[in-house]
Amino acid sequence: MGLSMKEKQAVTGQIRSRYQNAQRKEKSAILNECIQLTGYNRKYALRILNTPQALPLRGQRRRSNSN
Repeated sequence: MGLSMKEKQAVTGQIRSRYQNAQRKEKSAILNECIQLTGYNRKYALRILNTPQALPLRGQRRRSNSN
């Protein structure tokens, strides 16, 4: 059995910082490591690793204008 979704998110979060600070040759090895650990498709893993980490929500809720 593979990793759970929470475990995959934790792994990609740690790998993302390494990937974004790496040189081009190192990025290939890091990407291969990510694919092997998570089982993600190569293009999907690239997309995840290249996007900045999302900031946590602060619990603010939308206010409705209905009366």
